Amino acid sequence: MSRILAVDTSSLEASLAIVEDGAARRVWAKSHDHPPSDRIFVTLEELFRDEGLQASDFDAFAACSGPGSFTGLRIGLSLAKSFAFALRRPVYAVDAVEMQALGIQTALGPNTPDRFWTVVQGYRDTTFCGLFRVLGEDLVREGALVWCEGDDQLAQQRPEGCPAYLPRHGRSVLQGALVAPEAPPAALVIAQRVAQRLARGEVPAFEDAQPLYLKPFNIGQKAKKPEDFRS
Repeated sequence: MSRILAVDTSSLEASLAIVEDGAARRVWAKSHDHPPSDRIFVTLEELFRDEGLQASDFDAFAACSGPGSFTGLRIGLSLAKSFAFALRRPVYAVDAVEMQALGIQTALGPNTPDRFWTVVQGYRDTTFCGLFRVLGEDLVREGALVWCEGDDQLAQQRPEGCPAYLPRHGRSVLQGALVAPEAPPAALVIAQRVAQRLARGEVPAFEDAQPLYLKPFNIGQKAKKPEDFRS
């Protein structure tokens, strides 16, 4: 049996998931009015106690690598990497665009389009996008992730011949685009993705679990709202 612990602190909704052989054993999710901080460690301790588990009971650890909250990404990745390093277990990083695409696939099931484009909201009018194709039960990204500044650039990047999904709580407007369906908590989506990779024998290097920053930093620009602290 494989047991995986995944954490997502990349946005204002933090989540934790314990997955065994690809099935959820315990999932926790909560929305915050600011990026999650040390509260996630207290919650994890409570989950371990409730489930009668400890870190050494897990075969792998995972976290969202971003783009996302500058502080939040480091919290989640630090948690996962600390356990992995101490216990010599693999650690996986799943980017936020793939995470949303996996959520769409999970929500739509057999009705998932064979090929689709998904958009993740970033700082102000910045968005991050990726094109994905369904191959059997797997989901594969085509090409690199891209970032756009404003709706006009987003429209220019949109690929032809496939549906586009915008985030449920985003700011962008794109004619003919769909709103991403409500999906399970992100940590569960991450853990189930990692379960597939672990079963295939895919073990990344420890150094691969790093925050993902697609857009160069704008030094000195102040954020007006907590959710604006995004890469």
